[in-house]
Amino acid sequence: MKYTYIVLFFISSLLFSQNKSGIITYKQIQAISEVDSTKFDADAFKIAMDMTKAINKLEFKLEYNSKYSKFSIVDKLEKDDANVGLMMAKSVFGSEVYYYSNKEKYFIRSSDNSQVKLKDSMTWSLTSETKDISGYTCYKATSVDIFTSMNGIAKNDIVAWYCPKIPVNYAPEKFNGLPGLVLELSIGNRTYVASEINFKKEEITIDFPKGKVITEQENSAITKAKLQEMLNNR
Repeated sequence: MKYTYIVLFFISSLLFSQNKSGIITYKQIQAISEVDSTKFDADAFKIAMDMTKAINKLEFKLEYNSKYSKFSIVDKLEKDDANVGLMMAKSVFGSEVYYYSNKEKYFIRSSDNSQVKLKDSMTWSLTSETKDISGYTCYKATSVDIFTSMNGIAKNDIVAWYCPKIPVNYAPEKFNGLPGLVLELSIGNRTYVASEINFKKEEITIDFPKGKVITEQENSAITKAKLQEMLNNR
């Protein structure tokens, strides 16, 4: 029995290794506290509620090959695309595209205004806890993401579920580097869950950014300046 298991594991790993690329679709789930209607006028309250509902309609895709990955929102037409809440949700959660270089271990966060090159600096704690996601056995890993917010330094607890049998170290957003594809990722109160997994035997093309890219230090200085400007204009 043990020998059979080892053979099956080897065959499974070999089959995955033959898939040079993949496209993973993720749903986003956001745990949002109940909105207090007394703090908004009627129009603002409706927009807030529409955005709350719209967030969980968003889909994202992770495209990868042997060298790079790209994580972005799925740009699809909706019958209610004129919905203000949906447009705001897309603006807040879909305005940035993340590219990752597997060889050089850095990622680029790209938006309409800039491209920021950042070192992959996540430190992960791996556990033996497992769960099934879309038929794949995944292992739990945790970390903490420290970032600059309007109120100063803030942090998010990160929980990732990765699959060692899919031997690529890609993930949603910037949370790469684990020993297996991440099929579920929680960042604070929001979670990405893989809803569709497609492997490709032929390597897909990813247009990795080659234009002007600023460093982490430059980005930090720009962020602080913008936050200070916003505070001064209050």
